Amino acid sequence: MKSKLLLGFGSLILSILFVIWTGMTGQMIETEEELATAFPMKTGLPFHFGELRNPVIDLPLPHRYGGDCCSIFITSWSNFVGSILVTFIVLIVLIVVLKRLLKAR
Repeated sequence: MKSKLLLGFGSLILSILFVIWTGMTGQMIETEEELATAFPMKTGLPFHFGELRNPVIDLPLPHRYGGDCCSIFITSWSNFVGSILVTFIVLIVLIVVLKRLLKAR
């Protein structure tokens, strides 16, 4: 029972970290034209829950704009929580399937 609780808690922490990481990753901007229309940049997986806004530095292009140069704003808390739940469920299913495959050997 204790191992299942630890596994669930660990999976939840990994899910939260993954979702936050996806909110901080932006996109590659190649040209000045792309840069002019890139912000606010929608971020987050599996559902868009945030925006990167207000780039504070003017970097040479091409550059991957993300959390290192922009402010992130949560635009949908329900999408944020939904992203965590979907990621958590997928992670738990993968762990259960892997356990059963390894047990079958």
